[in-house]
Amino acid sequence: MNLAPLWITSHIRPLFHFVRFKSSKVPQQPHNTKIDESKLPPRTVISPETIEVLERLSFVGFSNERAIERLEEAIHFADQLTLIDPSGVEPLATVLEDR
Repeated sequence: MNLAPLWITSHIRPLFHFVRFKSSKVPQQPHNTKIDESKLPPRTVISPETIEVLERLSFVGFSNERAIERLEEAIHFADQLTLIDPSGVEPLATVLEDR
């Protein structure tokens, strides 16, 4: 029986994980902040004409009411990003930390 894979899994991988993320700039705990809803633009309501254009351009069907609600929720989430102050944040070149 070859024990090398078991040894690598139990000894090397935890060490690699520690070394790789020890100096990470990503917070270890989530930073939860309440969004001031009064500063957001009014909730977006998508017209049937806009839905038709989106379906034609994206090849995605919004055939039911729930799909349209999810799209409007995604737009509402994106609206929240306008409240973030990006000053002092370096531009993102890659989502991978080691590159």
